[in-house]
Amino acid sequence: RLPAPSWKPYDATVLICVGATAISQVLDQFVGLLSLGVVFLLAVLVVAVRFGLFPALFASLLSSMLYNYLFTEPRFSLIVHDRDDFAAVVSFFLAALLVGNLGGRLRQQIEALRTSTRRAQEQAELSRRLASALEQREVVRATVEHLANTLSTEAVLMQPGAEGRLIVMAGSGNTRPLEELAQ
Repeated sequence: RLPAPSWKPYDATVLICVGATAISQVLDQFVGLLSLGVVFLLAVLVVAVRFGLFPALFASLLSSMLYNYLFTEPRFSLIVHDRDDFAAVVSFFLAALLVGNLGGRLRQQIEALRTSTRRAQEQAELSRRLASALEQREVVRATVEHLANTLSTEAVLMQPGAEGRLIVMAGSGNTRPLEELAQ
């Protein structure tokens, strides 16, 4: 079963868009309509980098609606009468989608880089342990522990012993029940 989606990124997205709206309300007295769009684009970028693509798409839609509703004429309406305002809203929405997509990709690349770095560190640690191992038992233990960490599960290495019974060579976690089963 897939885990239920978290609504926290969307809650945070609403708060970030409300914050952008508050900033735009203050700036509305000093700058033009197109300049206010930059505030909302920054909000979309923050959402994209922090929470990923889908919250960024939601931020794009919400921001463009807030931008249209609160700052284009007629105000407090989603209807746009002026052709220039319509072009501004459409341009803003398309730019917000692009920024959200790019920010979402950036987040994915950062996550992939973190995963790659973690794996490289784990492999370096395994190499260090294998290079310093003096006995076969240390090599086996290091390998099993690395496998368990890599797969995020418990691992065990068994081999046939005398009379064909399995012997636990190394294991991560509790291997006592396995030793009992092997006999």
